[in-house]
Amino acid sequence: MRGLVSTFHNGSVDLFYIPRKGGSLTVKSEEMKKLFEDHGALIADDHFVLALKDEGDEREAQWFHTADYVDKNVLLALPFEVMNPFGKALAEQFWDAGIEAVVGPSQGGIVLAQWTAYWCTTFLHRFTMRSLSDCTVYAVWADEEDVFGWKLYAGSATGAKFVAHGRVEFDYAPPVMPMVRIGYQTKMNTRRVLGRGYNRLVAGKRCLIVDDVVTTGTTLKKVRAAVELAGGIPKGAATLCDRSSGKVTAATLNVEKFTALLKEDLAPLYPADQCPICKERGLQSIRIDLGHGKEFLMSKSQ
Repeated sequence: MRGLVSTFHNGSVDLFYIPRKGGSLTVKSEEMKKLFEDHGALIADDHFVLALKDEGDEREAQWFHTADYVDKNVLLALPFEVMNPFGKALAEQFWDAGIEAVVGPSQGGIVLAQWTAYWCTTFLHRFTMRSLSDCTVYAVWADEEDVFGWKLYAGSATGAKFVAHGRVEFDYAPPVMPMVRIGYQTKMNTRRVLGRGYNRLVAGKRCLIVDDVVTTGTTLKKVRAAVELAGGIPKGAATLCDRSSGKVTAATLNVEKFTALLKEDLAPLYPADQCPICKERGLQSIRIDLGHGKEFLMSKSQ
Protein backbone atom coordinates (compact mmCIF):
# COMPACT_ATOMS: atom_id res chain seq x y z
CA MET A 1 0.00 0.00 0.00
CA ARG A 2 1.26 3.44 -0.80
CA GLY A 3 0.97 6.60 1.26
CA LEU A 4 -0.77 9.40 -0.57
CA VAL A 5 0.43 12.99 -0.29
CA SER A 6 -1.03 14.64 2.78
CA THR A 7 -3.60 17.40 2.19
CA PHE A 8 -2.76 18.97 5.57
CA HIS A 9 -1.64 22.34 4.27
CA ASN A 10 -4.94 23.44 2.79
CA GLY A 11 -7.03 21.70 5.40
CA SER A 12 -8.95 19.52 2.92
CA VAL A 13 -9.81 15.93 3.68
CA ASP A 14 -8.96 12.99 1.40
CA LEU A 15 -11.20 10.07 2.35
CA PHE A 16 -9.19 7.76 0.10
CA TYR A 17 -5.98 8.47 1.96
CA ILE A 18 -4.02 5.29 2.80
CA PRO A 19 -1.10 5.61 5.23
CA ARG A 20 2.12 3.77 4.58
CA LYS A 21 2.66 0.92 7.03
CA GLY A 22 5.51 1.78 9.35
CA GLY A 23 5.89 5.13 7.63
CA SER A 24 6.72 8.45 9.25
CA LEU A 25 4.28 11.23 10.01
CA THR A 26 3.03 13.03 6.91
CA VAL A 27 3.16 16.23 8.96
CA LYS A 28 6.66 17.20 10.09
CA SER A 29 7.34 18.77 13.46
CA GLU A 30 8.39 22.09 11.93
CA GLU A 31 5.16 22.22 9.91
CA MET A 32 3.13 21.53 13.03
CA LYS A 33 4.96 24.27 14.92
CA LYS A 34 4.18 26.79 12.18
CA LEU A 35 0.50 25.79 12.20
CA PHE A 36 0.35 26.26 15.96
CA GLU A 37 1.94 29.70 15.60
CA ASP A 38 -0.32 30.72 12.70
CA HIS A 39 -3.43 29.96 14.76
CA GLY A 40 -2.13 31.63 17.91
CA ALA A 41 -1.82 28.35 19.82
CA LEU A 42 1.95 28.67 20.27
CA ILE A 43 3.55 31.79 21.73
CA ALA A 44 7.34 31.83 21.56
CA ASP A 45 10.18 33.88 23.03
CA ASP A 46 8.35 35.11 26.13
CA HIS A 47 8.32 34.19 29.82
CA PHE A 48 5.79 31.68 31.18
CA VAL A 49 5.37 29.62 34.34
CA LEU A 50 4.00 26.07 34.37
CA ALA A 51 2.83 24.24 37.49
CA LEU A 52 3.76 20.57 37.34
CA LYS A 53 1.97 18.61 40.03
CA ASP A 54 3.44 15.60 41.77
CA GLU A 55 1.91 12.33 40.64
CA GLY A 56 1.55 11.06 44.20
CA ASP A 57 0.24 14.23 45.87
CA GLU A 58 -1.21 16.87 43.54
CA ARG A 59 -1.62 19.44 46.29
CA GLU A 60 2.05 20.37 45.92
CA ALA A 61 3.11 21.88 42.62
CA GLN A 62 6.60 22.45 41.26
CA TRP A 63 7.16 25.64 39.29
CA PHE A 64 8.87 25.47 35.91
CA HIS A 65 9.68 28.39 33.60
CA THR A 66 9.87 28.36 29.81
CA ALA A 67 10.01 30.70 26.83
CA ASP A 68 7.26 28.90 24.84
CA TYR A 69 3.62 28.41 25.75
CA VAL A 70 1.08 26.13 24.05
CA ASP A 71 -2.40 27.59 24.58
CA LYS A 72 -4.72 24.59 24.87
CA ASN A 73 -7.79 26.81 24.96
CA VAL A 74 -7.02 28.07 21.46
CA LEU A 75 -6.61 24.48 20.24
CA LEU A 76 -10.04 23.55 21.55
CA ALA A 77 -11.63 26.44 19.66
CA LEU A 78 -10.06 25.66 16.29
CA PRO A 79 -12.60 24.93 13.51
CA PHE A 80 -13.18 21.67 11.65
CA GLU A 81 -10.80 22.35 8.78
CA VAL A 82 -7.92 22.85 11.22
CA MET A 83 -8.56 20.20 13.88
CA ASN A 84 -9.60 17.41 11.51
CA PRO A 85 -6.15 16.97 9.90
CA PHE A 86 -4.61 16.84 13.40
CA GLY A 87 -6.76 13.81 14.18
CA LYS A 88 -5.85 12.32 10.84
CA ALA A 89 -2.12 12.71 11.50
CA LEU A 90 -2.45 10.92 14.85
CA ALA A 91 -4.78 8.16 13.60
CA GLU A 92 -2.44 7.24 10.76
CA GLN A 93 0.18 6.21 13.32
CA PHE A 94 -2.19 3.56 14.68
CA TRP A 95 -4.06 2.54 11.52
CA ASP A 96 -2.96 -1.10 11.82
CA ALA A 97 -3.51 -1.40 15.61
CA GLY A 98 -7.20 -2.24 15.30
CA ILE A 99 -8.23 0.70 17.48
CA GLU A 100 -11.88 0.42 18.56
CA ALA A 101 -12.16 3.38 20.94
CA VAL A 102 -10.32 6.67 21.41
CA VAL A 103 -10.27 8.01 24.96
CA GLY A 104 -9.24 11.51 26.05
CA PRO A 105 -9.39 13.45 29.30
CA SER A 106 -11.93 16.20 29.71
CA GLN A 107 -11.59 18.95 28.68
CA GLY A 108 -8.52 18.99 26.44
CA GLY A 109 -8.86 15.52 24.93
CA ILE A 110 -12.54 15.64 23.96
CA VAL A 111 -12.26 17.36 20.56
CA LEU A 112 -9.05 15.54 19.70
CA ALA A 113 -10.62 12.17 20.55
CA GLN A 114 -13.53 12.86 18.20
CA TRP A 115 -11.42 13.72 15.16
CA THR A 116 -8.94 10.91 15.83
CA ALA A 117 -11.79 8.39 16.18
CA TYR A 118 -13.27 9.66 12.91
CA TRP A 119 -10.07 8.83 11.06
CA CYS A 120 -9.58 5.53 12.88
CA THR A 121 -13.06 4.58 11.67
CA THR A 122 -12.18 5.63 8.12
CA PHE A 123 -8.94 3.63 8.08
CA LEU A 124 -10.61 0.55 9.58
CA HIS A 125 -13.31 0.73 6.92
CA ARG A 126 -10.77 1.10 4.10
CA PHE A 127 -8.50 -1.71 5.23
CA THR A 128 -11.10 -4.28 6.25
CA MET A 129 -13.62 -3.44 3.51
CA ARG A 130 -16.36 -3.90 6.10
CA SER A 131 -19.33 -1.56 6.21
CA LEU A 132 -18.93 1.68 8.13
CA SER A 133 -21.54 0.51 10.64
CA ASP A 134 -19.25 -2.42 11.50
CA CYS A 135 -16.17 -0.18 11.84
CA THR A 136 -17.40 2.38 14.35
CA VAL A 137 -14.59 3.66 16.58
CA TYR A 138 -16.02 5.32 19.68
CA ALA A 139 -14.77 8.66 21.00
CA VAL A 140 -15.23 9.00 24.77
CA TRP A 141 -13.68 11.00 27.58
CA ALA A 142 -12.62 10.44 31.16
CA ASP A 143 -13.80 12.96 33.75
CA GLU A 144 -11.70 14.11 36.70
CA GLU A 145 -12.76 12.96 40.17
CA ASP A 146 -11.34 14.00 43.53
CA VAL A 147 -9.74 11.40 45.78
CA PHE A 148 -10.01 12.02 49.52
CA GLY A 149 -8.04 10.57 52.40
CA TRP A 150 -7.99 10.76 56.20
CA LYS A 151 -5.71 13.12 58.07
CA LEU A 152 -5.12 13.38 61.82
CA TYR A 153 -4.56 16.61 63.72
CA ALA A 154 -3.25 16.40 67.28
CA GLY A 155 -2.61 19.54 69.31
CA SER A 156 -4.14 22.14 71.56
CA ALA A 157 -7.81 22.80 71.05
CA THR A 158 -7.19 26.53 70.61
CA GLY A 159 -4.57 26.00 67.93
CA ALA A 160 -6.52 23.64 65.65
CA LYS A 161 -6.61 24.89 62.08
CA PHE A 162 -7.56 22.65 59.18
CA VAL A 163 -9.68 22.37 56.06
CA ALA A 164 -12.07 19.44 56.16
CA HIS A 165 -14.39 17.79 53.67
CA GLY A 166 -17.07 15.29 54.62
CA ARG A 167 -16.85 13.53 57.97
CA VAL A 168 -14.93 14.99 60.91
CA GLU A 169 -14.19 13.06 64.11
CA PHE A 170 -13.27 14.70 67.44
CA ASP A 171 -11.47 12.83 70.21
CA TYR A 172 -10.93 14.95 73.33
CA ALA A 173 -8.19 14.05 75.79
CA PRO A 174 -8.87 14.07 79.58
CA PRO A 175 -9.53 17.53 81.09
CA VAL A 176 -6.12 17.63 82.74
CA MET A 177 -4.58 17.66 79.25
CA PRO A 178 -5.98 20.43 77.01
CA MET A 179 -5.30 18.41 73.86
CA VAL A 180 -7.58 17.37 71.05
CA ARG A 181 -7.23 14.86 68.23
CA ILE A 182 -9.22 15.56 65.09
CA GLY A 183 -9.61 13.10 62.23
CA TYR A 184 -10.85 14.62 58.98
CA GLN A 185 -11.06 13.92 55.27
CA THR A 186 -9.21 16.12 52.81
CA LYS A 187 -8.46 16.06 49.10
CA MET A 188 -5.34 13.98 48.44
CA ASN A 189 -5.31 13.55 44.70
CA THR A 190 -7.46 13.18 41.60
CA ARG A 191 -8.23 10.31 39.28
CA ARG A 192 -9.94 9.84 35.93
CA VAL A 193 -13.16 7.88 35.58
CA LEU A 194 -15.22 6.73 32.62
CA GLY A 195 -18.74 7.73 33.58
CA ARG A 196 -21.79 8.56 31.43
CA GLY A 197 -21.97 4.90 30.39
CA TYR A 198 -18.65 5.19 28.54
CA ASN A 199 -17.26 2.25 30.52
CA ARG A 200 -19.56 -0.04 28.53
CA LEU A 201 -18.29 1.37 25.23
CA VAL A 202 -14.67 0.79 26.26
CA ALA A 203 -14.99 -2.68 27.83
CA GLY A 204 -13.09 -5.27 25.79
CA LYS A 205 -12.04 -2.66 23.20
CA ARG A 206 -8.54 -1.81 21.94
CA CYS A 207 -8.10 1.81 23.00
CA LEU A 208 -6.00 4.76 21.91
CA ILE A 209 -5.49 7.42 24.60
CA VAL A 210 -5.08 11.03 23.41
CA ASP A 211 -4.45 14.43 24.99
CA ASP A 212 -3.73 17.86 23.56
CA VAL A 213 -0.54 18.69 25.50
CA VAL A 214 1.62 16.31 27.56
CA THR A 215 4.11 17.59 30.13
CA THR A 216 4.52 14.96 32.85
CA GLY A 217 2.31 12.19 31.45
CA THR A 218 0.29 12.05 34.68
CA THR A 219 -3.05 12.69 32.96
CA LEU A 220 -2.40 10.02 30.32
CA LYS A 221 -1.55 7.52 33.06
CA LYS A 222 -4.77 8.29 34.88
CA VAL A 223 -6.81 7.87 31.69
CA ARG A 224 -5.03 4.57 31.02
CA ALA A 225 -5.94 3.43 34.56
CA ALA A 226 -9.58 4.38 33.90
CA VAL A 227 -9.55 2.41 30.64
CA GLU A 228 -8.13 -0.65 32.39
CA LEU A 229 -10.67 -0.35 35.22
CA ALA A 230 -13.46 -0.35 32.62
CA GLY A 231 -12.05 -3.49 31.01
CA GLY A 232 -10.51 -1.75 28.01
CA ILE A 233 -7.15 -2.60 26.43
CA PRO A 234 -4.76 0.40 26.16
CA LYS A 235 -2.80 -0.02 22.92
CA GLY A 236 -1.19 3.38 22.50
CA ALA A 237 -1.10 7.06 23.43
CA ALA A 238 -0.82 10.17 21.29
CA THR A 239 -0.67 13.92 21.74
CA LEU A 240 -0.45 17.07 19.66
CA CYS A 241 2.38 18.46 21.76
CA ASP A 242 4.94 16.67 23.98
CA ARG A 243 6.64 19.01 26.47
CA SER A 244 8.27 16.29 28.55
CA SER A 245 11.75 16.56 26.98
CA GLY A 246 11.75 12.82 26.37
CA LYS A 247 10.67 11.84 29.89
CA VAL A 248 7.27 10.57 28.74
CA THR A 249 7.63 7.42 26.64
CA ALA A 250 5.63 4.34 25.73
CA ALA A 251 7.41 2.53 28.56
CA THR A 252 6.54 5.14 31.22
CA LEU A 253 2.92 5.15 30.03
CA ASN A 254 2.83 1.34 29.86
CA VAL A 255 1.51 1.27 26.28
CA GLU A 256 2.88 -0.21 23.08
CA LYS A 257 3.40 3.10 21.29
CA PHE A 258 3.48 6.82 22.11
CA THR A 259 3.59 9.51 19.45
CA ALA A 260 3.48 13.32 19.33
CA LEU A 261 3.10 15.75 16.44
CA LEU A 262 5.19 18.50 18.05
CA LYS A 263 8.04 17.97 20.50
CA GLU A 264 11.53 18.77 19.27
CA ASP A 265 11.01 22.45 18.50
CA LEU A 266 9.88 23.72 21.91
CA ALA A 267 11.89 25.68 24.45
CA PRO A 268 13.11 23.66 27.48
CA LEU A 269 11.57 23.82 30.95
CA TYR A 270 13.66 25.27 33.79
CA PRO A 271 13.14 24.86 37.55
CA ALA A 272 12.13 28.21 39.01
CA ASP A 273 15.47 28.70 40.80
CA GLN A 274 17.46 27.93 37.62
CA CYS A 275 15.56 30.03 35.09
CA PRO A 276 17.87 31.97 32.72
CA ILE A 277 14.94 34.19 31.65
CA CYS A 278 14.50 35.39 35.24
CA LYS A 279 18.19 36.22 35.45
CA GLU A 280 18.11 38.13 32.18
CA ARG A 281 14.71 39.90 32.36
CA GLY A 282 13.63 39.63 35.99
CA LEU A 283 10.39 38.42 37.56
CA GLN A 284 8.51 41.38 36.09
CA SER A 285 8.76 39.73 32.66
CA ILE A 286 6.57 36.77 33.71
CA ARG A 287 3.24 36.58 31.88
CA ILE A 288 0.30 36.48 34.27
CA ASP A 289 -2.46 36.16 31.66
CA LEU A 290 -1.39 32.68 30.52
CA GLY A 291 -0.06 29.73 32.46
CA HIS A 292 0.52 29.96 36.23
CA GLY A 293 2.56 33.14 36.41
CA LYS A 294 0.09 34.89 38.70
CA GLU A 295 0.06 32.02 41.23
CA PHE A 296 3.85 31.78 41.13
CA LEU A 297 4.32 35.49 41.86
CA MET A 298 1.78 35.32 44.69
CA SER A 299 3.70 32.41 46.24
CA LYS A 300 6.90 34.45 46.08
CA SER A 301 5.28 37.35 47.96
CA GLN A 302 4.06 35.20 50.86
